[in-house]
Amino acid sequence: MNHEDRGTGEKTGTEESSAEALARAERDVRERRGEAERDAAGLPALAGALHRLSGLRAAAGHRTGSLAPAKEAAGIYAELGVMRPGNYQAELALAMGALGDRVADTGDPAAALPFAQQAVRLQRELVEEEQPGASVPALAAYLLPHAARLADAGRAVDAVPCAEEAVGLLRGLAEEEPDASLPRLAAALHALGHHRAAVSDTSGAIEAAQEARSRFRVLTARRPEYRPELAAALDGFAGHLTRAGDPTGRRIAEDAVALYRELAAERPEAFGAGLAAALGTLAGSPPVTGGPEEALPPAREAVELLRDRGDVLLPELARALQALGAHLERNGDAEGAVEAFREAVALHRSLALETPGSPPGTPPVSALLPPWTTWPGPSPVPASTPRRSRSSTRASRSSPRPVLRSPGGWPWSGAPSCCAAPPPGPRPGWASW
Repeated sequence: MNHEDRGTGEKTGTEESSAEALARAERDVRERRGEAERDAAGLPALAGALHRLSGLRAAAGHRTGSLAPAKEAAGIYAELGVMRPGNYQAELALAMGALGDRVADTGDPAAALPFAQQAVRLQRELVEEEQPGASVPALAAYLLPHAARLADAGRAVDAVPCAEEAVGLLRGLAEEEPDASLPRLAAALHALGHHRAAVSDTSGAIEAAQEARSRFRVLTARRPEYRPELAAALDGFAGHLTRAGDPTGRRIAEDAVALYRELAAERPEAFGAGLAAALGTLAGSPPVTGGPEEALPPAREAVELLRDRGDVLLPELARALQALGAHLERNGDAEGAVEAFREAVALHRSLALETPGSPPGTPPVSALLPPWTTWPGPSPVPASTPRRSRSSTRASRSSPRPVLRSPGGWPWSGAPSCCAAPPPGPRPGWASW
């Protein structure tokens, strides 16, 4: 079966706007559904179209609307895996990872964990048994979202070895294909630093963050498009150093702010929030010559940057106001501190009321999903089902065979860029305030 028949949903032709891409994806789903209703051979293509539609809706902020196509895509691949033993397990792994992302977007991170776990199990089984679709890069890609979901569920200790395994796999891949794997390794190290910090492994966090910074610096020297990742890595490294009481954290924080200023000058909508977070890290770093008054200018600038974004970044604004209040209090401005705290509390209260919480009596998202989505075993295919011979293929340690791809390219469950969303726990910017 060729690449298109497996339902890749790849974008072809000229670049298109988000609205155009979304409209085309919806049209593609309708067409593929009609074909699948006429002939079951069209099911893989329908699953691929649904996966792409879900990713585009999620990218456009349509969180609720992105869940149904992700669930349907995963359901189709689960059904195909039972109908055609030995096929579609790699596609199901990717669809499970994406479904976990969609469930997490609805505000139910605990319900998202089983999907991320299943994605890892499915791909790990393929790799260990050297089955068709085995891909070490894909396994590494699924381990990182799994670590993030574990952290979301309050299992920070379990998240660390998961992220460390991903780093270990990517180190091996980077030796074989540095151009493809070094950016992923640097991103994984960046995430590992935050996971270690969440369990108070300060020295381990610094070690991982320092390597991430160094690797992104090398990448940026060759390819300037990695400047956003370098800025995030600098900010993370500075935050870890500050929490350790290392005064060099302030110099690293200044470097992060300077780079984010360059990026925000080019694309303020994309990097204004990053600049605000870096300013928060700088405000929380130890003063070089003066006293606590050195924290006020960057803390105030962070608040103003976020205030200018309107309702887009209200949670970040609430945290920035809370941090500003703390800095004002340290500087003896009790009145200003109370004012900042009062506004922060009001924002937190309004956000709590607006946060999608289920009305009384409404079942959680996990209760609305079919049984196969939380399959307890390592594979949705019964153990008695015959598999293809090990000798028929070898697990790829570089590029996997053509499988369903996420809108971002390689099989990573919807991550928009390698450093865009660090996992829960201590984070650059806000954590050190």
